Amino acid sequence: MELRCPDCCSPEVGFAPEGAEERRCANCGARFASEAALVSVADARGTTEPPRFSLAAERATAELEGLGGGLAPVNPYSDADELNGLLDDALTAGVIAVDMPGRAESPSARLYVYPMSISDPEPTLAVDPGGGPTLLGPPLLLREEEGEDPASYTLRLLAEAVEEANRLAAQGSAEAACLDRIAAFLNRPGPWNGGDVCEYVAEELRRSGRHLREE
Repeated sequence: MELRCPDCCSPEVGFAPEGAEERRCANCGARFASEAALVSVADARGTTEPPRFSLAAERATAELEGLGGGLAPVNPYSDADELNGLLDDALTAGVIAVDMPGRAESPSARLYVYPMSISDPEPTLAVDPGGGPTLLGPPLLLREEEGEDPASYTLRLLAEAVEEANRLAAQGSAEAACLDRIAAFLNRPGPWNGGDVCEYVAEELRRSGRHLREE
């Protein structure tokens, strides 16, 4: 538990001048009772944890080998529609599970494959995180390894898609949190100038691991 504003999650919480029992956020100006300021970060702003995807490998193998019948193997020449159908079937059958931390009431996240086109012929993995913009990943690597049969090839493709989906979801969550902090900075009461904004945004970019040239 932390002492944070329940409206904007800022730690800049102090006593309002009118009385010691009322708190005031120096960031957004919200007023609230003292006990309302003792909230977790997730309670104050909603969880920033990304969805997590997991693959039930043994169940997937059984389905692909015809014991369950829920999944049809694909191959390196499968098009985007077939690959999208594989992910959809895997989600429907529970072969790919989705955990939405702290968001039981939110729509579940999904995996997709963008259709091929003449200008971009490689099927691309996409993640709908269950809220917010869809996250686009790199093209799927449709290379068959030596000795792979259709079932093992498809199982590996599913595992790689799940791993990449988790990476995309984590990256998207971190970037959303960064934008939230910038918005909270700009919404602080009182004037600010362009230099303040540039300095703050530059610091957020450095925190994200992005390189900025030095003057």
